[in-house]
Amino acid sequence: MLTNPEQNVLFSEPVGIILLFSRFICATILHLSLIDDVYNSLDNMKFALNHPYLFQDYSIAFASSFL
Repeated sequence: MLTNPEQNVLFSEPVGIILLFSRFICATILHLSLIDDVYNSLDNMKFALNHPYLFQDYSIAFASSFL
């Protein structure tokens, strides 16, 4: 299929500055709300690595904390 290179094909409209700023604010709030969950998961991963004798298979505990 041949296309004309002189045609300007827009797949989406340009995004305005207000929409970009609101996306930035929402992404920041999302990441800040997940900080506690990330710290808890890191603590669980450290616990699984430091106490492998408490688990039948500590790699499963590590993987579930990682996910």
